[in-house]
Amino acid sequence: MYPRRRTDVTRQTINGEAVILDRESQQIHQLNESGSFIWDQCDGKTPVSEIIRCVTEQFDVEHDVAAADVNRVVEEFRNVGLLIVDGP
Repeated sequence: MYPRRRTDVTRQTINGEAVILDRESQQIHQLNESGSFIWDQCDGKTPVSEIIRCVTEQFDVEHDVAAADVNRVVEEFRNVGLLIVDGP
């Protein structure tokens, strides 16, 4: 699975956290540090398995914890329409 950000949303960084403006849905999404990190990895070229590995290293968490968090966050981004997910 290769999640990619929609190209028509705007991202701003405020105090290390991302604020995502989705003009289509007229919503603003505020991401904490880990959510911002995951968002930045969603480039359509990086598989979820690699994002999990990066989160494990960046935040010094166990693989199972990182996997659960990354999968949950990617699914949340997808559910609100911020991501497109390619591949199985």
